[in-house]
Amino acid sequence: MAARAVAGKTTPRGRTPGGRASAPARMVRRDEPSATPASIPVLRLSSDDVETPVWEPLFYIDDDEYCVWANPPQSVGVEALAILADGKPYAEHRANRWLLDTMLGEDGHAALRAYQGLKTAQYNHVLKVCTDLAFGAMEDPKTPSGRG
Repeated sequence: MAARAVAGKTTPRGRTPGGRASAPARMVRRDEPSATPASIPVLRLSSDDVETPVWEPLFYIDDDEYCVWANPPQSVGVEALAILADGKPYAEHRANRWLLDTMLGEDGHAALRAYQGLKTAQYNHVLKVCTDLAFGAMEDPKTPSGRG
């Protein structure tokens, strides 16, 4: 079996670094019959269904307002989890940085990092709000905290 390098690791072709067999994604033309059993509901996703981002104030530095993405899609939490699960060093730090860049915008996160008076409790508050919003989007929409 041929081997290939994946992110610094050598794996047998067709296997992920964790050793699981990987199935290639396959796009099916619409005129082809579906191989999906009738018992599995098929989703039709459209870019037209994406919500317009809503930004709400989260913190001020002097009189400059910095906002947080108040209605992030589920994909934000999913991407943060993917970063956490990638097995690379400092995954939690990289996931937090990506999450803050995404939820505050790069300018908001840069302003927070540059603020010399930032206290641990203030940073933790901002991180918790961003995390709750991002992962709250992943909760069951039938629960009171889910945005659905």
